[in-house]
Amino acid sequence: KSDQASLFKNPLLGVALDESKESLRDGDYLVRKIEGIDPRSGGIELLDELRVGQRVRFHVRDAKTAVAEFETILDRAKRNELQNSLEGSVMKPIVGTLAIADVTRGVKFFKERNVDTEIFIRYAPTSLLGCFAQAEIAPLGGKPSPTYTHESVSAFTVIRRRSDKTLPVVESEEEPETEET
Repeated sequence: KSDQASLFKNPLLGVALDESKESLRDGDYLVRKIEGIDPRSGGIELLDELRVGQRVRFHVRDAKTAVAEFETILDRAKRNELQNSLEGSVMKPIVGTLAIADVTRGVKFFKERNVDTEIFIRYAPTSLLGCFAQAEIAPLGGKPSPTYTHESVSAFTVIRRRSDKTLPVVESEEEPETEET
């Protein structure tokens, strides 16, 4: 299937996040679904407002690119964690992960089940709890920034141990109930 056919099936428009950058790359755009096109004027309808002169780019959503982008993000996270470790800032162990997957990133999109979660677990073997959502609300890139509504994404939150101390096991002092005959 060609990119052009994909664009007409699910048109997306990327809005530049930092217009001061001379050259923009993947990840420098906030991607939005094109809600409609006015055939008379050629205008594009988005749920966001655009300013005259704002830099935009058309995007195509496909499973192969989605997997590659996710793996790139996870590789970057692993490199950052290694760099922090080399600088003496050892991170606490991961004890679990919360995953929120958009309903549009399922079998219909990837043509198989659990693609995002299996990729994530390959990078960070951990227990995983998750759910599906219609959209996610979050800042971009884990940095303090305005909060946006994101569609067609999976969000993973890593939960780390707070300290090296282990929690004491609390045993019940109640006597077990027994049946009288």
